[in-house]
Amino acid sequence: MCLIGDEMRECLVEMSNTKLKFYVVALDLEIGKSHVIELWRAQANKLIKACDNSLEKLMTYLEFRYGVL
Repeated sequence: MCLIGDEMRECLVEMSNTKLKFYVVALDLEIGKSHVIELWRAQANKLIKACDNSLEKLMTYLEFRYGVL
C-alpha cells in the first residue's frame, strides 16, 4: 500500500517488467480505478538508477495530476 500525491490517496502499487517494457500499476482504493504507466526499459532503468536503485523511493515520486497518475 502506498499514499500517493498531496491528497494522500491510498493505492495498491505494483511494478513489473517484460523484456522491453516496465509497468507501474496503481489501484486507487477510494474510487476503485486503476492507473497504468508504461515505460521502455531504458527509461525505467534511468529513473530507478536516479532513485538509488530503490523501487520504494520511486513510489514516493508518484502523484496524480488532472486525475491521471
